[in-house]
Amino acid sequence: LLEEIRALPDNLFLPLGPRVSEVFQLLVNQGALSQDQVLDGMPHPSGANAERIAYFLERKPREALSNKVNPDTIDRARGGLLAKVSALSETA
Repeated sequence: LLEEIRALPDNLFLPLGPRVSEVFQLLVNQGALSQDQVLDGMPHPSGANAERIAYFLERKPREALSNKVNPDTIDRARGGLLAKVSALSETA
């Protein structure tokens, strides 16, 4: 992964899921890439995450979520991702 990041120094990376986001945060902490290059916050696109994805995409209301979903965590992740994308569009 480090070789690919070095080969693509100006690219953006979209880690899917919290574990992959952790890896990218470690790389940011090590100085391998900038925090601005990591568009984290997207849920992993697995079938087991269907409810979280539906909420993330605002297709399922908060009050309809099961107790397995933490909407506050998803709201923070979505808000952070949208803020990063907005900042990118302002500098483009």
